Amino acid sequence: MNSAEWFNRLESVLEREAEHAGVLEHGTMIGSVREFITRRVLQSFLPPVTHFGAGKVIDSVGNDSRQVDVILFDGRFPHFSSHGMLGLYPVEGVLATVEIKSGLTKDKVAEAFENCSSVSERLPRTGFRHTLDEVKQLYVQKGMNPDDAYERRLREMLVPTYVFSFQGPATAETLANSIVSWIETRAKVGNLKAVYLPRLIVAGNLVAVLNDGLFNINRVNRSALDEKKVLYLIAETPHRFGWLATHLISSVCGRLGTLEIPFKQTTLDPYLPVTAYIQEFRTSQNITEVSIDRKCCQPVEGFLHT
Repeated sequence: MNSAEWFNRLESVLEREAEHAGVLEHGTMIGSVREFITRRVLQSFLPPVTHFGAGKVIDSVGNDSRQVDVILFDGRFPHFSSHGMLGLYPVEGVLATVEIKSGLTKDKVAEAFENCSSVSERLPRTGFRHTLDEVKQLYVQKGMNPDDAYERRLREMLVPTYVFSFQGPATAETLANSIVSWIETRAKVGNLKAVYLPRLIVAGNLVAVLNDGLFNINRVNRSALDEKKVLYLIAETPHRFGWLATHLISSVCGRLGTLEIPFKQTTLDPYLPVTAYIQEFRTSQNITEVSIDRKCCQPVEGFLHT
């Protein structure tokens, strides 16, 4: 059995277990969903050094995030938690966070995005062998838009965030409109930063994949002068657990090894069904695209495309 077959089997096993555990039903207690995601899903594929907690992500200058449902952290780093007390996790040791929702209504999407943004705003205190400009130029040489290259480097420094809900909206357009609403609200107060968006959203059978440079999901080649920047592609998929697993493995293993990702010689991609999943999105006939204006990070007219 190869790794692609393993992911397919994992998908089937987790779907059956989720149904048996009752977490697919409306009104399921969020604690039950959180327990299932943490103990049965995440521990199925993440490295043993990955530990799980809940609480707030803190930085070295005294700032903290909102309360987060699931915090994945490096077991080699300290964390501050005790029974009956809210856990505090230094950002330098945090590998990723997952917001668990019982459903993704418009209000729940906004709440999840605010929580994710509050995590991404916590900057690690660390040194790098290469400057931001050096890494940016490396990506530009590989054909990436300069603004995208800058954002990708920032994302490699920031904690990746995820949103998961067994129950999603009826259509991709509904989920997209909820994302658009949050973007518009943030843009009005001048506080919209694309690098703070969750990397992946699982909402029932819908998956929204952020075009973050880790997985290049653009369906067409856009010139560097294009005024629009694709943020998310949203579509139905039979691989919701597979998408979560694949994306988290790439993000977590990258942070466990080193933040100097562009200069690493090894990659896990051959072991992951990345190509198949991306091709599924690119060739989907029912896909919704969410974009923003590159110049000012403001939503542009007609930036929701189906």
